[in-house]
Formats: sequence, C-alpha cells, structure tokens
Amino acid sequence: MAAAVAAVRAMAESDRAAKALALVGSQARGVARPDSDLDFVLLTAKPERYLVDDWRLDQLDPFGPAERSQPRPRGLLTERRIALPGGPVIELNVGPAGWAATDPVDPGTRQVVAAGIRLLHDPEHLLGDLAVACNTAARPWLPESMTYTTPEVELRDWKDEDAPALRTACGDPDVCRFTTVPWAYSPDAARSWIERQRQLREAGEGLVLAITASGCRQEPLGTVNLVRFSADGREAALGYWLLPAARGRGLATVAARTLAEWGFRQLGLERIELAILPGNAASHRVAERLGGRPEGIRLGSHVAEGQSWDMAIYVLDKGG
Repeated sequence: MAAAVAAVRAMAESDRAAKALALVGSQARGVARPDSDLDFVLLTAKPERYLVDDWRLDQLDPFGPAERSQPRPRGLLTERRIALPGGPVIELNVGPAGWAATDPVDPGTRQVVAAGIRLLHDPEHLLGDLAVACNTAARPWLPESMTYTTPEVELRDWKDEDAPALRTACGDPDVCRFTTVPWAYSPDAARSWIERQRQLREAGEGLVLAITASGCRQEPLGTVNLVRFSADGREAALGYWLLPAARGRGLATVAARTLAEWGFRQLGLERIELAILPGNAASHRVAERLGGRPEGIRLGSHVAEGQSWDMAIYVLDKGG
C-alpha cells in the first residue's frame, strides 16, 4: 500500500498542473480493511488529461499491467479506478481546484473531508484550508519507513532492538519531564515506548526518529521529532533529546536542522516551533544555531508532573 501511495504522490509532484493531492476515506482514518481501496482526491488545472481513454500512470508501471475503468462523474469530481495486479484498487477522483472552495464549502466536499483526509501534496494549502473550514484536521501522510543520512548523523526509525539504548534516558529529568519516555526502565516499557512512536506516525500525528552517529555503531544517541501538526498542515513542533554521553557534540543541532529542512521540503510546512524551558541554556543554543526567531515566553503552555511550565518559544520559518 505504501508503495502505491508513494507512486501516486510522485505523479502529482511531477505534474505542474497538479494543485493538491490527498488520501481520503477509510485509509486516511486508519480504519481500512486489508481489501479497502486507496481513495485519492487530485485537484488539477488540467483534469481532462486524466480522463482520456488512453491515460496511464507511468509511476504505477513497476506494479505490472493495471486495469483502468472508464471515467465516472461524481459531482465536481470524476472517478478513475485503477486495479493493480495482486494489489489495491486505486480510486483517483480528479477535479478542479474549485472543489476545495471554502466560502461556502460544497456539501459533497464537506462529506468527503469529514470521512478523513491525509495531505500528500498541498503546496498552495488548498486542502489544508478546506479541512479547517470543515472543522477537520488534515494530517500529513508520513513515510512508513525513513532513513536520512548526513556526514554527521543518521536519522532512522526506532526499532524494537533499540530498547536497551533507552536505559540511560529513563529517569533522566531532562528527557522524561517533557516527553513520554518512561521514568523507570524495563525492556517491556522501552519496547512499548518504541511501539507508540510507530503508532504516532501511522496516525499522521508525529514523526519520531532515532539519532545515530554516521559511520559508527548504529546505537541511538537520542531522538528528534516533528509533532503537533496544525489542522491546516502549515505548522508543526520540533523536539529533540540526547543521551547524556552524546551531549555537547553538536548532534542535536545537526539532527534538528536536518529534520526541519525535510519538513519544509517534503511536508510543505511553513512554520516550525520549538518550546524550551527558559533555563535550558543548551537547548537555547541549539535553537539559536538553527536560526530560530525568538517569540518570547509562553506562560503556562506546557503541563508536566502536575504543574504548568512557562516555555521560551523559537520559530523557524520556511526560507528563513
């Protein structure tokens, strides 16, 4: 399924006329059955190119010969069904950008959005703004697996076998106070934490990656994450922590910059926020090295250990 989603996304990103692409329906809600279709909405300045009899999606060629249905009008959209051999059926609903009009929202459009929407390509925020108008959160479609390597660090998925690496993080107040890392270590608790990070990604609610040193043993030295995506898909929060032995080497700065740049480029984010304890000098230095713009103190913005904490806010802007 992930490969088919990636293929349709690549199609939209390579088409200059494509305005927006989203996964909708049960797959977007995370409640699909194994045999459920992959339902997409594609908004384009040239919908007619997808409706001709000989239209084909080159990005799906690796899946083998596909059966394509004839176009079927569905209100402002036109449906094309593509049955992949031995794989899912892709339902591509093609229409003009006007389908996402917000003043007012078309009743049929509202019904589709309410049934679930995950953003795949939305450079003009047509679908993000539409989701807000429909009182729905448009979550991003996050990669099923990810590895990103720089000369200094490698960012990768957390794995079950990484559980022992959490031993020194558990119980560290600098890590546990504002994260979900368990205070008391046990193999089961560590594996449960890793599983929660996978579930967060599947739900489109967060991307949590292990930080390892490039060219060295691949044991995690910490984590970096993008979480708290805004309902319109424009904003997210950036977080990170390192094990005590990995601090003071500049790894947090490199990892945070790498993931922030990926978020701007791949998720279409426009604003990334960092929230830091006023007294955490090391994290302030990281935010400053990233070029974060200070926005002052947000009073009582974080709750941990039964009390509210004031946080210093830094902002990274796309292109900033």
